[in-house]
Amino acid sequence: MAAEIRSTIPSEPEAPALILSGARVIDGSGREPIEDAVLELAGGRITNIYRRGEVSPTGGARTVDLSGKTILPGLIDSHVHLGLLPYNRFDVDEPMPLFDRFMKDFVEYGVTTVRCTGSPELDWSFKMLKDGNPRWPRFYGSGPNLDGPPGGPHPGLRVVSDAAEARAQTLDLIENGADFIKIYVWMTGELLREVVTAAHAHGKKVAAHVGNTLTAEAAVRLGVDALEHIRIGSELLTDEQQDEIARLPRRAHDHLLSFRPWRYIDVASDRVGALLDLLLERGVYLTPTLTLSRSALLNNEDAVRKPDGIGRMPDAVIETWERKGWINDYSAEDWAAAPTEWSRQLEFVERAHRHGIKIAAGTDMPNPFILPGSGLHDELALLHSTGMPRHAVIEAATRVGAELLGVNADLGTVEKGKLADLLVVEGNPLEDLGCLRRPWAVLKTGTKVAGCGTENFRATRR
Repeated sequence: MAAEIRSTIPSEPEAPALILSGARVIDGSGREPIEDAVLELAGGRITNIYRRGEVSPTGGARTVDLSGKTILPGLIDSHVHLGLLPYNRFDVDEPMPLFDRFMKDFVEYGVTTVRCTGSPELDWSFKMLKDGNPRWPRFYGSGPNLDGPPGGPHPGLRVVSDAAEARAQTLDLIENGADFIKIYVWMTGELLREVVTAAHAHGKKVAAHVGNTLTAEAAVRLGVDALEHIRIGSELLTDEQQDEIARLPRRAHDHLLSFRPWRYIDVASDRVGALLDLLLERGVYLTPTLTLSRSALLNNEDAVRKPDGIGRMPDAVIETWERKGWINDYSAEDWAAAPTEWSRQLEFVERAHRHGIKIAAGTDMPNPFILPGSGLHDELALLHSTGMPRHAVIEAATRVGAELLGVNADLGTVEKGKLADLLVVEGNPLEDLGCLRRPWAVLKTGTKVAGCGTENFRATRR
């Protein structure tokens, strides 16, 4: 499949070779690790990979001994929102230094690529993200979300009211650089059909944040390629259960993020099985963003409000999160039900994985207490807690994310010909995912851009 996807990333200029020798390689494909491996890098790409002693290394190249360490693909956060940061979302005196810190924090934690599922506009900020910076992650984005009337609350969101406008706005996003299309919570079925048709005609995927006007099942039947969050609801409930939810007091964020249906959903039921059958048949990706669910449903726990790296955040960021949390209008009944809503989402992800659904790792950063970079490691730990094995969790943050973006000809696995975006860690993440949080080195196109190791990975000129 990878060979069928044309590369959209230009090759880096030819550079002197560098050899990484002796590490264990977990290549992201699901295959067994390659022990005592040798990677040859040139021109920003992996030019060869083999076991030490099997092949004579390229002469004249600088060799870095990584014995005892593990090499993996650079990580991909498949659901972030970055475009609002230059617009001073956190009301700080100087938004650009904070924006730069967020971007560099991703790379410090081994995240070399991000999938941005909604930005204010395809303007200077989007171009700045696309142009990038050696110490920022690679950026792929949808630009503004498309929504139906009345439209969600976010700046730059485009509301379409009829079929012609839905087609026109979809094409405008594509023509102006959107890597995929994202639809939002008020989108109707009639309008979504037009968006999907136009996007697919131009080879672009459609991602959906649904669960309000449309169910996840309806969106999948209309052709969306990806579901964001676990916004499963009325399609799995009886009429009586739907009526019971309708009688509850409406909360400010329910159209965006109500998990109330999970109070009633039987994850082991045939209804859930039928929905998963549909996702599998259609090849739909699921990005659960468990970090977001946890941020809402377990918001009163210290582990949620004080995640790894919180001390690096300015007071203005933390104050904004405290003020704009999801749960300011939760009732006592909501809090009593929250543990059930949370546990059933974890059960659903576990069943989805066993069912063969393609699960990508994403965080929904910068929602409350979800940090750049470290938040993805929280997501990986949560995915593992559902019962997903460690190798599958790693694939969710590497190969599956690259496939979701359609860039798996260049990214997502450690293979000959791929870009040398690499993560080097001490320890074995197949035994302890926690070692991924402490990168010894992070490479983009073969150049070290972060990490605690003292090695500079400088190539020898030939």
